[in-house]
Amino acid sequence: IATASVMKAESTKLPADVEASRSLVNNLSESIDKENLKNRLDAVQVTIDEAAALAEQIEIATTVVVKAERSKLQGDIDAARTLVTALPNGTVKTELSNRLDGINSEENSNKLLEAAQQAVDALENNSTKEQIAEAKVAVGSNMTNIMNQSAVIFLTNSVPVPGELSDVNYSGTGTV
Repeated sequence: IATASVMKAESTKLPADVEASRSLVNNLSESIDKENLKNRLDAVQVTIDEAAALAEQIEIATTVVVKAERSKLQGDIDAARTLVTALPNGTVKTELSNRLDGINSEENSNKLLEAAQQAVDALENNSTKEQIAEAKVAVGSNMTNIMNQSAVIFLTNSVPVPGELSDVNYSGTGTV
């Protein structure tokens, strides 16, 4: 009966089955078989404990990823990335990592916006074609308002950007 119970515990890996089996094994008289059954139950318990620790690790990492998604603070993103990196390779780690990759931190967005604004502001003082082109790269396609400001400066300064509007007469009075 004890051997069948241990086999069941090995199969289900349920703590209740391990405990029930342990009671049956402990009631056996001392023997090599008893020791072997105890060792098998100990191995099942290790598996259960490892699974529980991994589940807790995943739960904590997921909670911190959710916090990073909500706050968009670089410190929260970094803390979440550390926890996710520590997870074993697999679907959960990949999914959490992808979620982190999708977060555009508020600090990073502000830095990009500031750099783009500085590039546009630099255009206001006798800009060259190269400076205008560099500002457009710094600004990027998502910064429509800054690009419009860049275009106004571009038209006001009558400096064409290479490859754009080359056949337009620049009078300095154009509108965007």
